[in-house]
Amino acid sequence: MRSLICLLLLVLAGTVQAEEENYCHDAAANTQWQALLAQDYNKDSIVVLFSLRDGLCRLVDAKVIPLARATTIFETERDRVLIEAKKHNQGLRETPL
Repeated sequence: MRSLICLLLLVLAGTVQAEEENYCHDAAANTQWQALLAQDYNKDSIVVLFSLRDGLCRLVDAKVIPLARATTIFETERDRVLIEAKKHNQGLRETPL
């Protein structure tokens, strides 16, 4: 019986969707982004991600787009940048000396 109750609680917990966390006003996240931009201001990918994040946060704050959509847009672009950087780094390692 006890295991059945635990199972029900797990199933119910899975059906309740927690509100997505909004990092736009997170002081620690904002500080990290400012530091990253200051450190790598010459990298276009960092400037693009920083600017995209800033613009998406403004759209969310103005209630132009929902947070979930902004999160998806940002994560898609971030993943693209990471894949591109990984390919670039692999190409550098494969280049003969």
